[in-house]
Amino acid sequence: MAAAALPLLTGRRRSAVKSLRTSQARLSGILDIADDAIISIDAFHRITLFNQGAERIFGYAADEVLNQPLDLLLPERSVGVHNQHLNEFAASAESARKMGGRREIYGLRKDGTEFPAEASISKLDLDGETIFTVILRDITERKRAEEVIRASQARLAGILDTADDAIISLDKDQRITLFNQGAEKTLGYSAAEILGKPLDVILPERFTDVHRGHIAEFARSAETARKMGERRDIYGRRKDGSEFPAEASISKLQLDGVTTFTVILREITERKRIEQALQEKNVELENAVLVKERFLSSMSHELRTPLNAIIGFTGTLLMKLPGPLNADQTKQLQTIQTSARHLLSLIGDLLDLAKIESGKVEIDFEPVACEQVIGEMVTALGPLAETKGLSFEVHVPSESVVVMTDRRALMRILINLASNAIKFTEEGGVRIDLERVRDNGRAFTRISVGDTGIGILPEDQKMVFEAFTHVEAMGARHYEGSGLGLHLSRMLAALLGGSISLQSESGVGSKFILNLED
Repeated sequence: MAAAALPLLTGRRRSAVKSLRTSQARLSGILDIADDAIISIDAFHRITLFNQGAERIFGYAADEVLNQPLDLLLPERSVGVHNQHLNEFAASAESARKMGGRREIYGLRKDGTEFPAEASISKLDLDGETIFTVILRDITERKRAEEVIRASQARLAGILDTADDAIISLDKDQRITLFNQGAEKTLGYSAAEILGKPLDVILPERFTDVHRGHIAEFARSAETARKMGERRDIYGRRKDGSEFPAEASISKLQLDGVTTFTVILREITERKRIEQALQEKNVELENAVLVKERFLSSMSHELRTPLNAIIGFTGTLLMKLPGPLNADQTKQLQTIQTSARHLLSLIGDLLDLAKIESGKVEIDFEPVACEQVIGEMVTALGPLAETKGLSFEVHVPSESVVVMTDRRALMRILINLASNAIKFTEEGGVRIDLERVRDNGRAFTRISVGDTGIGILPEDQKMVFEAFTHVEAMGARHYEGSGLGLHLSRMLAALLGGSISLQSESGVGSKFILNLED
């Protein structure tokens, strides 16, 4: 019976040994694939286990550190503290201390560099011998990331505190969680006074429900932000109870299921004051325009009536119907008639300018044959050119050039341009060109009025379209005129959807170009 039991016990022992070896191999495999350093030390703080993770972190091979003191892996300044910690832990009733339970743990690599780490430690009493096992994690990258985050947070805090706008964050219950210096300046509260308080504190009571409802509705929507100025009648309330107009943008951020709202609020008291002042000035200007219109309307009648009488009676005298005139009398009457006509023209220009500026000019777009308008203009001004001995050439295409425009406005522009050309030309002549052109894919009807007159200096050309401006060539005699013709012409061209440009050379001549887009 005893002989039979011996083989049975031997078999069990072999099985136990095999299981132990399998368990040890499994444990060894686990230790070696761990990224963390796993280090065991005996009661004398000598290293008895050093896994592959420890080799990677510290730079030592296991056979270089086994049976060496733990001090080998510690910065010299930390040796005493670590040994004291181990001795206290050995004497305590604790069996383990978790990772991260200690601060400012540093390791020392083989190359002498230090690195931050966090560690857990456990102890095991086996056959009266204490074994300590340390699991150590290199947290260099984490520390670096934390430093980047801290720097970013510091930068963000600096930005928030230098912003003039109030920046306020709220939690899901609409309680204030962030209150920057701009908010302190705007609302009069310190951050310490306001953090944790409901948003209602900084709102006028009559707007509390509206604002709360707005934020609740925004929380439910798919929007992540609403821009500044999208809502009207936003008001804030300062610590002293005073209210102020504001505009605000709001954004929301969901992080780990928690919603945070951030409001950027800008006080616009000064802007509102300026807007109010501008509105009042606009009313004043509108009233001034009305007064001017009434004045011009009444005065035009009062002035035109006697001027027309002067022109009429002067014409009668010049026709010598009442009796003969001598040469001096004829010359003086002609001067009176010319001055009266000039004054009548000036009154007409002023009235037209007032109508255009007040937007009361009626533009009637219709198909207009441009060559016909040019022909009528030449008929009207031809005698004036002939009197000065000037040629008056007209070049138009063989086919009619029709454009949608206002006939009267077009005639007025051409009369102004051509009469100016005749006025400022002493020799040579005036030329009118009508053509269709294309420029950058756009079609235009172009009417050019050129002359061989005094021309305009380059530095003066930008002034010719200004009201009441007389620009003349160097040494030229004074020419009469209101200085409104070109200004009115450009304004009328703009009303027709066109433009007028100038090409000129002093002493050679000028060309004014009217472009009407088809």
